[in-house]
Amino acid sequence: WRCASNGRILLSSEAVARRELGAAGGFNGQNQLKLESKTMTETSVTPSRHVTLFHSPQTRSSGVLTLLEELGADYELHVLNMKKNEQRGAAYLAINPMGKVPAIMHNGALVTEQVAVYTYLADLYPEAGITPTIGDALRGPYLRWMAFYGSSFEPAFVDKAMKREPG
Repeated sequence: WRCASNGRILLSSEAVARRELGAAGGFNGQNQLKLESKTMTETSVTPSRHVTLFHSPQTRSSGVLTLLEELGADYELHVLNMKKNEQRGAAYLAINPMGKVPAIMHNGALVTEQVAVYTYLADLYPEAGITPTIGDALRGPYLRWMAFYGSSFEPAFVDKAMKREPG
């Protein structure tokens, strides 16, 4: 929220999601997601841009990991072992009931779906200049092509790679 009179960011609470990883890394089905609430006052507070990425190698989340690196983002990586079915464990399903990656957590907000995550992160780091800002005439075409990628291009690409017949 922004204060109407001075434009400063006001946060009454910030949910910070965190959990402890086991020595083996990743979710083990016994890890718990913990939410903490922090109260802040109306001072010039810059919200944290720390992001937690829930990732599994050789999946769509690899593109998000690459984007985080390109942005120089402040992030924490939680690796899920899909071969051990960790994405279907209760701990991860509490975060993303669809059991899919990528998923990011930022200031208590969960963002899933690859294109939504890309857009969210690009907006979170506007100084990187990789996306037109809101109000820019190029924002509409940018959003159109981002949606096209996720809804049309990538499925067609996967169908071709899998040698599926059109139709």
